[in-house]
Amino acid sequence: AVVSTQSTGIYYWIRDNCKPLVPEMTFNNAEEFIEKRKPLLILYRNSSNVEPTNQFINAVNREAKDLLGSTISAVHVEGSAFRNALRFANVSLDDIPLIQIDTF
Repeated sequence: AVVSTQSTGIYYWIRDNCKPLVPEMTFNNAEEFIEKRKPLLILYRNSSNVEPTNQFINAVNREAKDLLGSTISAVHVEGSAFRNALRFANVSLDDIPLIQIDTF
């Protein structure tokens, strides 16, 4: 398919200006979510398997969209980057994908 320059520009504008319904949380942006003082619905995932992330985003969109922002925040995280949080919950990387509700 041929992509026009205008379509490419729209793509980059959307990528740079729109927030995803279920963003990825990393150590670099975690404070942004923690400062909201809302419970986090967290998907711990393995980056080599994208299907659980897609299923999680679709489920949140279908079942909890009205709660996002006002009541909870939903995020997905790379499990290996948050090993300590998993260990604190008495689970390991072998247990992911895993969904957890947490407050920091």
